[in-house]
Amino acid sequence: MKKIKEEGFTIIELMVGLFILSIIVIIIASYYTQSSKVYVYTMEQTKINQEAQKVLSEIVDGKNGDRNGLRYATTYDISTTNDSIAFQNIATDGVTLIKKGYRLGAYTIYKVDNLASVIAPTTGGTSVSTLLSGAVTTFNIITTSGVSTGDTIIRLEVGVDRLSKTGFHIGGTLDTEVKPRGL
Repeated sequence: MKKIKEEGFTIIELMVGLFILSIIVIIIASYYTQSSKVYVYTMEQTKINQEAQKVLSEIVDGKNGDRNGLRYATTYDISTTNDSIAFQNIATDGVTLIKKGYRLGAYTIYKVDNLASVIAPTTGGTSVSTLLSGAVTTFNIITTSGVSTGDTIIRLEVGVDRLSKTGFHIGGTLDTEVKPRGL
């Protein structure tokens, strides 16, 4: 009788192969999961920073570059708690005065249009809108004088913090300095 040569794998060899394959799949899956969390975190961080930057840009330069921002203010007033500011601009017609203010309240930056006076930035106004909601931890306005020129320089800081979908805190502080041209 001829001996038949058996070909193939034994059950032990198959189990060892499956075990090694499962370890490789687990490593790849954990890498993918971690990469996804980092991607989501980075995107959320970028989004909240862009929102804060948009608010700062609107305060400094006006909405859509309409030149009705703090940079073009003729007068301004900052609250004693340094968390609100009001200012007045001359509209593009050269005559109309535009008075508006920005303030912090309940983790939100509010814009107040049509102020009666720039002396009380937290009261009055016919239109209140929300610029950045639920994430603002600080809104500071600091005035200084330029070292060499003595010009007034206003520094705006917006601090943001939010819990991300991945369970991490995202945020930071954005700031800018502006010298109102009309002062």
